[in-house]
Amino acid sequence: MDVSNRIVEGFLRAVFPEACPVCGTGCDGPGPCGRHRLKPSDDKSRCGRCAAELPRGIPDGQRCAACARRSLRLGTVLTLGDYSERSPLRDWVLALKHGGRRGLAQPLGVELARRWRARFPEAESPLLVPVPLHFLRRIERGYDQAHLLATHLAAEANGTLCRALRRQRWTAPQGSALESREANVSGAFQLRTKHITQLKGRLVWLVDDVLTSGATLRACARVLRKGGARQVSALVLARAVRGKEPLDRVGG
Repeated sequence: MDVSNRIVEGFLRAVFPEACPVCGTGCDGPGPCGRHRLKPSDDKSRCGRCAAELPRGIPDGQRCAACARRSLRLGTVLTLGDYSERSPLRDWVLALKHGGRRGLAQPLGVELARRWRARFPEAESPLLVPVPLHFLRRIERGYDQAHLLATHLAAEANGTLCRALRRQRWTAPQGSALESREANVSGAFQLRTKHITQLKGRLVWLVDDVLTSGATLRACARVLRKGGARQVSALVLARAVRGKEPLDRVGG
């Protein structure tokens, strides 16, 4: 780049600075600001079944104490990190789900794909099933964030997007008691029968934004296994940290 081009670039950067896609803060270059910069994965060891943080010294992918007693009934759950006040993921998720920022699905989908590839470098191309919104909520929001995530994830991971599920009834945001969460999503999801041939004998990856109790993922996994899936795992943006963050805006 010659001197004149550098001068022009410096002028344009001063007049039209780069902005963080999450908060709009000016940045020195493209991409998010320092607070909202995403890593391919956090540096914590996480349970291979529920993505909970493991105590220091336990290898990544081992089961946590809770999953040793009671499993999510999922093969694996991979996540980018925690949904908590201190996590930059919280702002990304809220902007995507409740701020109309559908464009954030692209970088988030790319990061999920990188996380999946790092854990399973030799895996076959993933079959990705987004957890669907009810059509009334999709109309209200203007898009289905899990479907957008799965679309970009499939493009980055050379996977196949399979809209095998539909939400046949509206569900309220998840409550605080485990029993209420399970009842809330019981019978809420139905298999699209035209996708049965895609599911048969396959390892299926559910795609969603936040894991709270796991009730939604369990409900979806039951339907997919009945439809012929050999195993169901999940790729989720963030895992809610119980007791550290109010979850009233996480659901849906």
